[in-house]
Amino acid sequence: AASEEEFRKMPAPSLSTAAFAYDKEGLYIGFTLNHISPENDAFSMRADGDADLWRDNCMEFFFMPSDPKCKGATYHLIVNTHGHKVMMLGSKPLDSGKIKTAVKGNANASGGSSQEVFIPWSAFGLEAAPAPGTVWLANVARENYGDNQLTSWARVDSSFWEQLKWGGLSFEGPSGNAAIRADDLGLFPGRNSMKGRIVFKDAAPAGGLTLVLKDSAGRIVNSMPLPLKAGL
Repeated sequence: AASEEEFRKMPAPSLSTAAFAYDKEGLYIGFTLNHISPENDAFSMRADGDADLWRDNCMEFFFMPSDPKCKGATYHLIVNTHGHKVMMLGSKPLDSGKIKTAVKGNANASGGSSQEVFIPWSAFGLEAAPAPGTVWLANVARENYGDNQLTSWARVDSSFWEQLKWGGLSFEGPSGNAAIRADDLGLFPGRNSMKGRIVFKDAAPAGGLTLVLKDSAGRIVNSMPLPLKAGL
């Protein structure tokens, strides 16, 4: 959108939520998708183990475990509306038979659905749960083809795979049952840009200028110094 007015006219993204927990057996994910359920989804037709599951209405989970055994590998779990799933290691589909899903259709007033997913540690090449305080890079994304919407938890620019912009999953508490905290690791500039020309009737200010960005209520969102070229 080129302006706030144009942005407000665009359809709001369909809400998605995800929560995580873990124990000594594996990682648990619970997620909800508004507006899409197995009963009304005409876009999801692929089965377990299909590397093209991302072409269905789905949730995608990206994990980069910090354990040295994983050697910096990225694990990519895709789960469609019907609970069919595939774990990818790069572009290679892995055996996803031990990953379990449970689906509940028409889970809320929007006609959406909810799912629970269990991933054993062995699916990440691990023998045990991460130690408390461990942080994995991670992202959560959704493909909603019915509304032509792609959404991402991490503030990526053009791809879900922009790992430098992912957040973190922090394994908290004592070994065993514990919550995982999703930490946003920072904000990043998008592809929007602005340019213009400033003409001074008199001498330019000696201290330069400050560019200020305000929201519709007049609150300052961001600011930055604007240096002037010599001779102006």
